[in-house]
Amino acid sequence: MLKTLLTIAAAAPVALATASAAPVTVNAGTSGSVSNQNIFGGRSAAGFSDSLRIGPSGAQIFAEAQASTGTVDSSVDLDFTAQYDDSIGLSEAGSVMLALLGSADADFDTNFGAGFEAGVATSFLNIGDVSLIDRGYRLSASGSSTIRSSGTGRDSQGFARVGTPEIPGISIGGGVSANATQRSTLDLTGISGTLTARNAVTGTFVSSIFSIGNSGVDNFNFDLGEVGRWDLSVGDIGVGNAFSSVFGLSVSGDFGASLGFGCGNPARDDDNGRLCVGDAGVEVESSSLDLANIPGFALLYSGFKSQGLGSITIFDDTISEVPIPGALPLMASVFAVGGLLRRRKAK
Repeated sequence: MLKTLLTIAAAAPVALATASAAPVTVNAGTSGSVSNQNIFGGRSAAGFSDSLRIGPSGAQIFAEAQASTGTVDSSVDLDFTAQYDDSIGLSEAGSVMLALLGSADADFDTNFGAGFEAGVATSFLNIGDVSLIDRGYRLSASGSSTIRSSGTGRDSQGFARVGTPEIPGISIGGGVSANATQRSTLDLTGISGTLTARNAVTGTFVSSIFSIGNSGVDNFNFDLGEVGRWDLSVGDIGVGNAFSSVFGLSVSGDFGASLGFGCGNPARDDDNGRLCVGDAGVEVESSSLDLANIPGFALLYSGFKSQGLGSITIFDDTISEVPIPGALPLMASVFAVGGLLRRRKAK
């Protein structure tokens, strides 16, 4: 009996309860935008002009164009996903792994204005330049982009053929047509910012800059060596991007002028008859004018808000068991011996 009592008194130490880790996934999102940014990347909206003349000096097709206005509007939506264990023992808190995933979806719209003049010109009989089209026009392109897929928007405006006017005493004919074009492209190159973990009680924080590109993920190893709840958040958010545009104008036309009879093809002199005083001519199937070729520049998005991404609890697992005080087995022995003596005395 004494042996049994002593065995009970010296039972195994009592273990403390501990938290169990659980993998979690937390999502958050924010958005940004830009309005009326100069489509020329900060350069003068009125500083682009070009011209062309096609054909020999005797007969030409000409065009002159210049950009007058241009802006771009864009909005972008960002989504973040954090993956981590939400409860970790202090003994492992010096190396806490987190994965941050991100994606971006953007839309853009442009508003571009320009003017151009096109016509025919000839030195034949001092006719000079004859303007056939003198117009202003506007183009608007829109598109959608992600980090993995560039977005391209296109727009165009055609101008129907306009014929040459009559000139008394001269046989004249021909005309010109034109087509204005725009191609704008938005490339999203990545998402950047800062991932922060802050202890809710002590205010201690650790942070790291993140950069999410085509892979869509960035990984972190944080030292959270302090007991308590650590709140996670992303801030200082930016979107890497490049916006570019190409504006063009293509012109087609033909022109011929002659004086006399039997002049044949105005573009040739070897087929003129004896009664032909002279002629001049040109034919252009299509010729392009690069009004503006804008290299990629960054759209200045703003309005992104910091976002919370849940929390990680660090618990103290450095003392996992509580031993029974050494005096307890001795007291149990005393009680056991005392009980045994009382039995014998009673006999």
